[in-house]
Amino acid sequence: MSTLREVDVARPIIPWLEERGWDVYQEVSDYDIVAVTGHIVWIVEVKTSLSTKLCAQAFDRCRYAHYVSVAVPATERRDDGHNWAESRLAERGIGVFTVNLRGGVWVRAESMPALHRKPLYTKRLLASLRPEHKTHCEAGTPGGGGWTPWKGTCKSIVRKVAEHPGITLKELLGGEEGHYHYANAQSARTSLSHWLRLGKIPGIECRHDGRHLRLYALEAS
Repeated sequence: MSTLREVDVARPIIPWLEERGWDVYQEVSDYDIVAVTGHIVWIVEVKTSLSTKLCAQAFDRCRYAHYVSVAVPATERRDDGHNWAESRLAERGIGVFTVNLRGGVWVRAESMPALHRKPLYTKRLLASLRPEHKTHCEAGTPGGGGWTPWKGTCKSIVRKVAEHPGITLKELLGGEEGHYHYANAQSARTSLSHWLRLGKIPGIECRHDGRHLRLYALEAS
């Protein structure tokens, strides 16, 4: 196999968690994997090596989740630095997954995380989760690229415009989506008008008929 990527290490973690009853979300803000059961949250951060940077990231996640783990390749060479990192993680109750991708795929929980009973920002994290986080982008994707409210708005607009070629912005905002992810209709109208005119919503073409700005999906134009 070529050089391992974070997405390669993360991919087997998803079914491992799902098979144990966790709902799994990927690339949520700065978090690689967020797993939820009831109101309990488990964050798993993925890297291709067990480093001090990964340790610091995991320590920070203890403010957001009841359980925190890291995942690294099983084939990583063990040395004093590796052992030091494992010791530091154990002291803070952070679990370690190893993922084998050579000669068969398997996930091993080398150590399970301890329960953090009252993380400070769990409710905030739970409130940010959306169904799109489950499938929009694989955990460990370089540069993130996960689902955002803006991406959700763009996807909804493209779908509606494709269904109604020539729709006006007023008509667009009068549908069941309302003002999309914006706080109110006025902010939606102002912002979307600006970005549409600049061509910043992929897949949408704007045409002015002398009175109205009309929208067309590029595939249908």
